[in-house]
Amino acid sequence: MSLPCHLYQRWCWYLPARLRALRLEVDGDRFLLRTGVLRQVKRAMPNANIQLLALRSSPLHRRYGLASLVVVAPGSRMRIPGLPEAGARELANNFFHGDNSSHGEAKA
Repeated sequence: MSLPCHLYQRWCWYLPARLRALRLEVDGDRFLLRTGVLRQVKRAMPNANIQLLALRSSPLHRRYGLASLVVVAPGSRMRIPGLPEAGARELANNFFHGDNSSHGEAKA
């Protein structure tokens, strides 16, 4: 099923803008995630509460070398889509090996 031409042209800017607006920062003691184009949302999760970091990728993600990073803590869950697979894997590995203070900003 395809969208009518006028609907596609009207909303085709949204997905690239949404991915450009995604920001992940790993501060010394917390994950900070900022999302949103029209309505910005900022979320923070303390590193001490994080129980699981998981990489998820669909066949389409794998084709383009992308992955989603899922961060799970008691009572909350963050999904960071569209990260380069190598960068997401490095971020997760460095976090679990205790080197979580030297990260800058990861852009999707």
